[in-house]
Amino acid sequence: MTDYRIADLNVTDFATKWLGHLDGDNASARGLLDHVAEGYDYGAHFMMANIGSQSTSPNASDDELILYAALAVFQNSGFPGRSQWDGPTNHLISAFAYADQLGRMGAALNLLESLVVRVRREPEPQFQELLSNSLGHDAAKIAAHDMDMAQILSRDIRAARLLEPSLSLDDLLLAYP
Repeated sequence: MTDYRIADLNVTDFATKWLGHLDGDNASARGLLDHVAEGYDYGAHFMMANIGSQSTSPNASDDELILYAALAVFQNSGFPGRSQWDGPTNHLISAFAYADQLGRMGAALNLLESLVVRVRREPEPQFQELLSNSLGHDAAKIAAHDMDMAQILSRDIRAARLLEPSLSLDDLLLAYP
């Protein structure tokens, strides 16, 4: 049996059950798997679609956040060593092997550095206009969207804190120009 772990953080039981869910009819974004021959990202996005929303919740379990972290770190790094999609299990094995190789500190840094890049990126001028148009220029809907985005960013911070509590997003924001 494969161990799904990052250093001493072992989520094997949770990850095994989660993989079983991906085979069921309730798995999100299953249509992405129809396109895996076109690119590895399709399979990876299928995987992320099935943990991303769970791990965004403020009540997400540590296991959900660790599994999310392994997938996110692997994705942030461009899926090292992978080019051909060969199923969810092999993707998850590779993601955890990569995150475990980085260690708790390295994986946490990967998450937070990616977040720093996203936070510092200036939105395209037309982005706000497109967002506002898509939400009917409704201030309440725009505020709700902003709150959803904040929860997504918070997920990465919470996952990084589980991996390495001594790291601080504030410190990284100050350290990177």
